[in-house]
Amino acid sequence: MGHIFGVLGEDRKDYFKAIKQLNNRNSKTKAIRDQDRKISLGINKIGLKNYLEELEEYKSKRYIFNGQLYSKELSRDKAPIIGIDQANTGLDQIDELFSNDSVFSFCYNEENKVYLARDYVGVNPLFYGRDQGSLIFSSNKSSLLKSDLKPIKSIDPGSVYEFDLENLDLQKKQIEKIEAKCNEKNNISIEEISKEILDILDRSIRSRIEKLDEVAIAFSGGIDSSLVAKLADKYTKVNLFTVGMKDSPDFKWSKMVSKELDLEHNIIELTTEKIEEFIQPTIDSIGSANRLDIGVGLPFYILSKNLEERGYDSMVSGQGSDELFGGYDKYKRSDNSKRLMANDIKNMAERNLERDKNVCLSNNIHHLTPFVTKSMIELSLSLPVDLKIGEREKEILRLSAEKILPEKVVRESKRSLQYSSRIDREIDRIARENGFKRRIGHHVDKYLRKKAKDVFNEEVLNEVARKFED
Repeated sequence: MGHIFGVLGEDRKDYFKAIKQLNNRNSKTKAIRDQDRKISLGINKIGLKNYLEELEEYKSKRYIFNGQLYSKELSRDKAPIIGIDQANTGLDQIDELFSNDSVFSFCYNEENKVYLARDYVGVNPLFYGRDQGSLIFSSNKSSLLKSDLKPIKSIDPGSVYEFDLENLDLQKKQIEKIEAKCNEKNNISIEEISKEILDILDRSIRSRIEKLDEVAIAFSGGIDSSLVAKLADKYTKVNLFTVGMKDSPDFKWSKMVSKELDLEHNIIELTTEKIEEFIQPTIDSIGSANRLDIGVGLPFYILSKNLEERGYDSMVSGQGSDELFGGYDKYKRSDNSKRLMANDIKNMAERNLERDKNVCLSNNIHHLTPFVTKSMIELSLSLPVDLKIGEREKEILRLSAEKILPEKVVRESKRSLQYSSRIDREIDRIARENGFKRRIGHHVDKYLRKKAKDVFNEEVLNEVARKFED
């Protein structure tokens, strides 16, 4: 998966040229420009297996599609908007794309209407900004920020946005929406639910990797990545990768678990100097400079860079499991954990998926997230809270894992990536060594804002980093 981009409305060669160059890293670019109809579209193709990266036009229709069709009911020939030379294509059957676990973003143009959309969950990012008579969009947020557009907004997951090239009006239509179900699964046994979780995850992993000769897995040895690794091993060769500082507790634990699973394991040991080197590229790739985004994004940046050098084009992670199954301490502390978990699931794309997808794409790595599917989300939202945060966090997921993982792996609780890898600690150290002492308050965010100034212009800096009064 590469990036899609375009300029709609007034013919702005400056924007289109800039965004095209910013998105074009080690990829093949295809573009269409039509001055009469005031539309310019482009796509950067990385050429991943099993992935559709297409820009086509036929008579009055044209489209860019970037994604993967995981549903057996959908094929390249049957999917809406794909293959627009066929008479029955277009947006009439668009609900089919949103009603399954497919992952996509697309732009479709017919006559004076342009439609922008992304998948139900929001796994594939898509952003836009407006300038006078133009709407500029890209799946790469940084490319829009570097064009000094503000504010930058996301196309909402599960939605189609209609842009009128004549009156420049933008309208949103919600096709599918993540929402908690009223009919909780109170009458289904725990055994049935735990089996269903495993079945959904197994199908999701299989559909994503079975045609790959080999797959890399971001591996901490926790229950999420261990489940992914165990199931993935059924379908292709698996290599596990763990990133962290030398004293990271993840190293010792992940080595032990990898031996239990009998899978090849690779350690990527970091130094303070290496982390400092990659702070700025991480900010550049995700268009954000807050502490949480860099703490999580930086290890993904380093891992994806390492994987690209080894010849991989994709990696799998257990991202999304904490939101879906109650893996954060804040859920136990909340007076309304059900609502908090539901909100986190709804906002997963904006808070996590957009960051993780773009940081990996900056190194031409496609980030696969088999936990994050429509089927798994709907199941999660139908479960009573006490099945998620019982005596243990992620209680129901652990009961599922007991069926296929060693007991010691199922029992173990782990901290979030940025802490267990010791990367957040080192970023804190780096900030202090650069003169941003703890006594000034928010010292890490202030340091990261300074680093962001080397990437983005002052006009958009507040879109990227926290703002502080002088």
